[in-house]
Amino acid sequence: MIDPYKMIVVNVIASAGLLVFLLFYRFIFPEKKINLFLLLILISILPLISILRQGTYESGDLTLHSVFLMSFYETLKEGVFPPQWAGGLCGGYGCPVFMFEYPLPYYIGAIFHFLGFSFINSIKLLLIFSFITSGTGMYFWAKAEYGKVPGFVASIFYLFAPYHLVDMHFRVSVGEVISFTFIPFLFLFSKRTIETKKIKFVILVALSLTLLILSHISIALAVLPILAGYCFIVIRRKNQDSIKRLVFFLSSILLGIALSSYYLIPGILEVKYTWYHQLTLGDFKPLTEYLFSPALFGLLFQGHNGELRLIVGYAHILAFLVSIYLILKRTGSRFPLLILWTAYSLFLFLMMQQFSKPLWEIFPFLRTFSMPWRLLIPIAFLTAAIAGNVVKIINNKTFIVVLCVFAVGTTILNWGNRKMVPEYKDSYFTHWSLYSEYFEPDKEVFRKSYFDRIALAPELVLNRPKYPIEIINGEAEYTQIARTSTLHSYIIDAKTDIYAKENTFYFPGWKLRVNDIEEPVIYNDPQRLGIMYFKLKPGLHKVDFEFSDTKARKISRWISLITLILMMVILILSTIRRNKALRATTRLLRSILPKS
Repeated sequence: MIDPYKMIVVNVIASAGLLVFLLFYRFIFPEKKINLFLLLILISILPLISILRQGTYESGDLTLHSVFLMSFYETLKEGVFPPQWAGGLCGGYGCPVFMFEYPLPYYIGAIFHFLGFSFINSIKLLLIFSFITSGTGMYFWAKAEYGKVPGFVASIFYLFAPYHLVDMHFRVSVGEVISFTFIPFLFLFSKRTIETKKIKFVILVALSLTLLILSHISIALAVLPILAGYCFIVIRRKNQDSIKRLVFFLSSILLGIALSSYYLIPGILEVKYTWYHQLTLGDFKPLTEYLFSPALFGLLFQGHNGELRLIVGYAHILAFLVSIYLILKRTGSRFPLLILWTAYSLFLFLMMQQFSKPLWEIFPFLRTFSMPWRLLIPIAFLTAAIAGNVVKIINNKTFIVVLCVFAVGTTILNWGNRKMVPEYKDSYFTHWSLYSEYFEPDKEVFRKSYFDRIALAPELVLNRPKYPIEIINGEAEYTQIARTSTLHSYIIDAKTDIYAKENTFYFPGWKLRVNDIEEPVIYNDPQRLGIMYFKLKPGLHKVDFEFSDTKARKISRWISLITLILMMVILILSTIRRNKALRATTRLLRSILPKS
């Protein structure tokens, strides 16, 4: 296992090796241009070398997400789709983690695990995949908007945004990391939709937005206003069919929202039944902490005790200042995109300051951000776009090289977690993040339970139930005949009237059937609030507890399914129509052109 300080040497050697290769290539082929896309891929590999080390991260949530992936994969193996209930988490009582946690990273991680990789390595591969594709996505969009060289510069800034590296190596918030991937693709396909008015790009916008929502809903919320401003400018560029282009764009956004309804609607309507509903926005940082890191002359973005240094980026600040200069120096109407990126960057930066808290509190849905510095993700995109725009205006080779080297070089100490440690085998049973019990916000007894127990979550997960069922009153014998995450079945021989506890947290959707007849579930017993209790008369009973869909979940799934079918039908009809038009054009040309 490579020591973290030795890892810095490895990164320096790898970077020097790439530089020597480029110089050698230029010496051997002086007339041949370097393929910027290939160079981008090679550069993007540099911060990924440390991930290949054995073990898990000493800090951050790599192990946590491997635990979530274990539970997610188990549910998929049971044939449950989409996974919503994590039966083995929350102290073994189960909780609806996957209804509210971003699901897309776990679908991708499940594919890697299915291919034979361990859960830890599957999350590592997810990080690698996300990082490389985020850079390529940014390159394709910025290249389409500004050209090859500005596209390359923008992608370098995007990849080496300090928060991008902090997210990948120190925090390991897999939803945030993968959201970096879909932002540029969303902008690229929106641009193509408006410019071409082609159905295939409408579908691609819808898919990109859906994937972004499934990656991280908060980031999607922050990005959509930026996308709207960008698309307004793209539409203004075209002198014809503005209304039609706007309709195409808005249709793609509506399709994306509708396609993700199966996740959005239950999340919005049913989060109130969890402890997550009580989360508040906090952790506003002083302005200076976003500008400069106090660790190791400003070059380290994590403190000795795991503190995060959440800076915007020195090269990114430089690009922002240059953009201000260019806007003030030249006629603003000549650079509408530069003005847009700069204005949005400034607004989001101000939204991370303490004085903006009242504005956050006006809109309750903004609580999903939890921490305002998550806005560093759209800021990373905006400052990367600014860098590409600036380079297009200042087309100076030396300036471009210095800017890229500065952006990459000032982050080199952060190309890996501080230390790798052996995997903790019992992590599945000890992690308490996203611990929740059943909650009703309007009832004081549940509110009191929350305030009494939330601080005890690290201890609560350790007190796992010894038995699936406990007989509280009466006499009975039971046999468990089936148990999956969403179905618990028993044969219970009750000698007397019994009052029993099924050691699973209640949540809307759990139903009790006794001898195939639905019976009420008791979940407000003051002895153990939120746990499911039930009563039986003497006799032999088949008892089933099953987690099923509520009306909101059923409706939302139908919306997603109908939207998916509609998109497929539209795409097929569009393809048929295009092929017919192509054949008609071919026949017309053959009839006009003279035969040879």
